[in-house]
Amino acid sequence: MRKINFISYAVILLTVVFSTNLFAAEKVVVKKAVKLPAVIKINPAIVDINTALLDANIEQNKKSVEHIKSLASLSLTDNISKIESGAAKLKNKVTECKNKAYTAQDQKAANCTDDMSVEACGKMLFSACIKEEKKWVQTNISALNYNANLIKEETESITKTNHQINTSINNMSK
Repeated sequence: MRKINFISYAVILLTVVFSTNLFAAEKVVVKKAVKLPAVIKINPAIVDINTALLDANIEQNKKSVEHIKSLASLSLTDNISKIESGAAKLKNKVTECKNKAYTAQDQKAANCTDDMSVEACGKMLFSACIKEEKKWVQTNISALNYNANLIKEETESITKTNHQINTSINNMSK
């Protein structure tokens, strides 16, 4: 009787497993291949590019390049010339200040005090002596830095605009 009981349970179990698999099976739908027509007209909506945006981006690039050219040809070369001449004047002034004998009146004008060391007062005298030439060079370096930053901003603008153009073009083929 035990064998019959075991076989019954096995048959019931197999029936449950197979019936579950039958109900769980997916329906397979076979699609028939469709031939493309002999002539295809592309839907403009799927490949459209914003030509107005493209033109605007190209125009922006042209303006940026023109601005860079004007800065490079005028301001930058002018600043470099001024820095070169100012540096030459500064070098001459440094030599003059190093070789100068400073009076008590010079020391007072440089804010030296009696309790200072000669070295500390000497640094103050030297700084006061080259003050004007140093300021001239630094002012022109600041102007050069300003123009260099303008150029940097313009080139960053060109890079951003170029990215926008590439994105527009790449989106056409997606």
